[in-house]
Amino acid sequence: MSGPHDKPANRTGSARPSRLPLGVLGVAVALGALAVATIEAPSSPGPREEKPASAAKDGAAPPAPPAFGHDFALPAPPDAPPPPTAAEFERTTPAAGAAKSAAGAPPPSSPASLPIELLRKQAEAHDLPSMVEMSRRLILGIGIAKDPQAGAGWMLHAAELGSSDAAFDVGVMYENGFVVERDSSRAAQWYRRAAEKGLPAAEHNLALMLREGKGAARDGTEAIKLLLAAAHQGMTASMFALGDIYEKGDVATKDNAAAVAWFTLAAQFERRSHDGKETPLAKNAARRAQDLQRVMTPAELQRAAELGQREIREIVEATSPQRRAPGQLPAPALPPPESSTPSDQDIGWPGQAADQVRAIQQALLDLKLLHDKPDGVLGPVTRNAIRTFQRGVGLAETGEPSKDLYIALKRAVAKP
Repeated sequence: MSGPHDKPANRTGSARPSRLPLGVLGVAVALGALAVATIEAPSSPGPREEKPASAAKDGAAPPAPPAFGHDFALPAPPDAPPPPTAAEFERTTPAAGAAKSAAGAPPPSSPASLPIELLRKQAEAHDLPSMVEMSRRLILGIGIAKDPQAGAGWMLHAAELGSSDAAFDVGVMYENGFVVERDSSRAAQWYRRAAEKGLPAAEHNLALMLREGKGAARDGTEAIKLLLAAAHQGMTASMFALGDIYEKGDVATKDNAAAVAWFTLAAQFERRSHDGKETPLAKNAARRAQDLQRVMTPAELQRAAELGQREIREIVEATSPQRRAPGQLPAPALPPPESSTPSDQDIGWPGQAADQVRAIQQALLDLKLLHDKPDGVLGPVTRNAIRTFQRGVGLAETGEPSKDLYIALKRAVAKP
């Protein structure tokens, strides 16, 4: 790869990306087929200063997450926002967003406030924030002729010297084929470098690649571990991805209670980070949580509430500067434990065993999982139909009739 002053030769990428590039690369690459949702990280008082890797101390705390917006590929939201314009991107870059003071202007020490000559001098002296800002200006053509190849060279150089933000952007470059040739394995390697320093955006993107087996061997266990780390830092896209994993059961055991907990948390934290606005991610997460709740038993709803309470404590502790007590943040709006169990008469649960089997058979017939007239006999056909339903909604496949099963069936029948 070329140095900061040289343009890489024959490294242009023509394929459409699957994810929208983040950080300084936001406008340079077109959207691909997957929908994205804009996630804004909490703002910080100023830009994060990074030291070269050689100067890092062993055991030092990982750098704080970037205080700028990120776009992530989510599992097919139905109503994704349009791609950001150049003006929108410029407001959400590290230098143009996080480095701004309360008055709206970058602080004097910020590389974003420097004239190009002084910025170049600091970048050539290996000041990492200046190198990243130099890359940003070259890619966008801010105060200097646009030169994406030279900008990519600066970004790679900063990443090699230890900038986690730059390492993340280099990963985006390789994943999307921006300036360099598309290379999923190199993308995963650069995401891992940034993820090892605790950058939640890198943890999220690396997890998605591991979930798909893209650029690295498929590893559901590590993908979930990375998504949990990013979610606990307030990354709502990671909360959504966890809900999607537990609903689909592709790299983890299908678990509707866990899916509802994470979808609900994603919706709540997404609204909070956007001043109560109903973003596409929040709307989609809330809808999927509601759909699952219609087929869940009271015991599963109880467990979803408990999981949500536990995870929200982790998130609050990790994201609160003052490390507030968990009680200071409202609990997620998960289904509360029922104060009293509804009577059998209220739910229509018969008292006799044969009538109970008949009621379950009728519900299975309504769902087209049985085709014979209910007879109240628990035979192998009925047991197989029960197991099919249980497997489809994430319940333990017992094949046995129960009141909880009957409630779940009734909810499934009533679902639009």
